[in-house]
Amino acid sequence: MVIKALTEALTPRINFLNVYGDMLSDNPTKEAKETPDKGAKGVVEVSYKSKLDRLFKRAIECYPSVIFIDDIHLYCSSKKTQTEKEVNFFKTLSGFFDDNRRSKRIVLIAATNQIDSVHPGLRRPGRLEEEIEFPVPSSLHRIDILNKIFSKVKHSIPSEVLKSTGENTFSYTGADLARVYRESLYSCLTRESDTIDENDLKKAVRRVRPSAMKEITLEIPKVYWSDIGGMKEVKNRLLQAVVWPLKHAEAFARVGYKQSKGILMYGPPGCSKTMIGKALATESQLNFIAIKGPELFDKYVGESEKAVREIFRKAKQASPSILFFDELDALASERGGGSNASASCSVGDRVLAQLLTEIDGIEELDGVTIVAATNRPDKIDVALRRPGRLDVIIYVPLPDKATRKEIFLIRTGKMAVSFEVTENIEILADKTAGYSGAEIVALCQEAALLALTEDINAKEVEMIHFDQAFKIVLPRTTKETIAFYERFSNSSVQLSNASGSFELSNHDAHR
Repeated sequence: MVIKALTEALTPRINFLNVYGDMLSDNPTKEAKETPDKGAKGVVEVSYKSKLDRLFKRAIECYPSVIFIDDIHLYCSSKKTQTEKEVNFFKTLSGFFDDNRRSKRIVLIAATNQIDSVHPGLRRPGRLEEEIEFPVPSSLHRIDILNKIFSKVKHSIPSEVLKSTGENTFSYTGADLARVYRESLYSCLTRESDTIDENDLKKAVRRVRPSAMKEITLEIPKVYWSDIGGMKEVKNRLLQAVVWPLKHAEAFARVGYKQSKGILMYGPPGCSKTMIGKALATESQLNFIAIKGPELFDKYVGESEKAVREIFRKAKQASPSILFFDELDALASERGGGSNASASCSVGDRVLAQLLTEIDGIEELDGVTIVAATNRPDKIDVALRRPGRLDVIIYVPLPDKATRKEIFLIRTGKMAVSFEVTENIEILADKTAGYSGAEIVALCQEAALLALTEDINAKEVEMIHFDQAFKIVLPRTTKETIAFYERFSNSSVQLSNASGSFELSNHDAHR
């Protein structure tokens, strides 16, 4: 649409030449051509290269002119193995740039929705050197677009409804909002009315998925704070860091508070760090993109860094969103790799460098909050924990008695348990000192399995089954491990510069 508007504004002073898909198809087209000696017309095959050469020649002859190539990544990609067509296209286009470098009267504009897929040879000075990003519209822009679209039709939608729709249609482009209008019009016509109403609009929004997110597989977590026992201090800190700045943006801006870019949660395995991240997304109504650290590593040079860039691009498209990195220690371990330094370490260093680049990038991470979880905070590079990066560091400890009691109440509330079990929740909470939340859940599962093993027709889980389960499900977090986390929590010393007393043994780390 921008090119169309530009064309209408500048024509006829400037000639616009479009390079479209059919022109660059693999199949040569047939055109009529006069035979010089007889003046008769014959049919000759014209390849895309000939047409491209002719187009460039025409642009030179009738300057000032603008050449527009849409979806340029389809014809000149960054793939390691290229087709003959792609090689020829790159040579032809590069030759055009190099031959007309000094000309100020011919401009070539290219468009793509996959910038990393465009041949890097075209993205250098003297060629396609000026890059302009068209971001997904902000909430103010979406409201403006909806108002303009619906001002042209008969409707009974209150202005505050259009405003709230614009605010809540995250990641919708202008084309998506135009489709929302068409869907609402279809709904209106289906009920044989000539006036679009509020219900038509709501139905349309439910039907239309934003195109910017069609390639993104979002995890839709259905985990709530009520599903996680206790952890009140952890929950409050997350609400303060993530939800409050979004809900009370004006108040935070007034006092000069800038929302943290990232949060690091650490603690023993099985303490609900991942569940807490999901509950945060659900309760704050944010999109949730979950990544496990090891998933990003690729054996090919550059592919891991590209994966990091792609994840952040998707998170921005899906904003407001939470980008959750599980097992961050696998992705952002200290640079250098210690005694095991190898090619794999260099990959890790490059991935970490790319991660830092994305966090510190010129383009703000508006609407994207990074939440990371790890069992090994001692392995995470200190650079990632500096102010302006993952600067909100939250310790998720083993559950205390009150939290353990709440976990038992939540878990047994979803089970058929005897009155005796209900009456002895306090005793169960006492007996599970040193257990993680996951181990308490496993204990309940084991008790239920023992009840069915004893009698497949059992209607309730008895206290005796819990007593038996205690012999099977044992706490796996050692006192040494707990002491390590507590020292880390209480110390202001950065682990990378700390003494060996802050090192967690591999044996305990994987328990």
